[in-house]
Amino acid sequence: MSKSPEDSGVEGTETAWNVSGSGSILCSKGVEVNVWDLNQCAKIWTAKSPAKNSLGIFTPTWFTSATFLCKDDHRKFVAGTNSHQVRLYDISAQRRPVVSFDFHETPIKAVAVDVDGHTIYIGNGSGDLASFDIRTGKLLGSFLGKCSGSIKSIVRHPELPVIASCGDYMKSLLACL
Repeated sequence: MSKSPEDSGVEGTETAWNVSGSGSILCSKGVEVNVWDLNQCAKIWTAKSPAKNSLGIFTPTWFTSATFLCKDDHRKFVAGTNSHQVRLYDISAQRRPVVSFDFHETPIKAVAVDVDGHTIYIGNGSGDLASFDIRTGKLLGSFLGKCSGSIKSIVRHPELPVIASCGDYMKSLLACL
């Protein structure tokens, strides 16, 4: 049996709908990001929703991508948003992002981590590709040869100093680091 939002400390409201005798689906409003235990099929952490703006208006976050920083540690991960923000979460520290920064003016569509565990690669909806130090949010560099469409995926080779990116209406890009 799942806990209610009040029991788990999760902000937001939950609504359940019965779906044609197949069971119920649970929808949550105001939930940022969740971390799930695959062995237990249970939620182990939920981010806190962003605060209202200066006008008192709550704008929900639309997440578009995420990646863990280390294969051996589930506590730190990076998420990209439709509002061109990149956020670092540390679930052992707090429920809001520990680092947050903007990248250009179009939605973040892909995030990948380097083998060093602190360099990340960001691709956005207008084909921009860049690397950042996620510990500080500092831009390390932008890749030349802008893609002609939205970047949907980025992967770092585990041994060689190359990344590959792909996406909508775009030529393949193989960038040397």
